[in-house]
Amino acid sequence: MSANANSSQSKPASSATPPATPASDEKPTGANTIDEIKAYLDKQHISYPANAKKDDLLALIK
Repeated sequence: MSANANSSQSKPASSATPPATPASDEKPTGANTIDEIKAYLDKQHISYPANAKKDDLLALIK
């Protein structure tokens, strides 16, 4: 076997479902994490309190 036998193999693809990250114009839902919702709000330049709960953050989007 050559020394490069393992280098040609790619990493196995993850079979796990990707996180529910909203697309740039797709609004997050209750399925998203607080961090994902905050990232959406930041991208949309929407202010929110640092201690806001998930429901409070989602209410800012609607």
